[in-house]
Amino acid sequence: MNSRRIDGILALLEEERNLLLRGDLQALGDLASQKEALTETLEQVSSADLGRLSRALDRNKSLLAAAQSGVATVLETLRAQKQARRSLSTYDRSGRPATIARTSGGTERRF
Repeated sequence: MNSRRIDGILALLEEERNLLLRGDLQALGDLASQKEALTETLEQVSSADLGRLSRALDRNKSLLAAAQSGVATVLETLRAQKQARRSLSTYDRSGRPATIARTSGGTERRF
């Protein structure tokens, strides 16, 4: 019975790996509850099975870390782009950093 649960967890970990490789981060949430349900019913696990689970978990851990790093990079890039739309960073005559704020986006009218 435990062997089928181990195989089920390994299958879920393989599915998780495939989702990570495809970049389908939203679908990962659905797997979390399934993994939790399977692991709660595990009883004594052999060292061989622990080794198999450990290797699969380590592999996915690396992929999750890479995905997290990628999302953080995207967020930082979006933040920098938003900041660039609001102001321009430059240097003054003495070489000190200076920021030129953007005025309102409207058209200037002179009468």
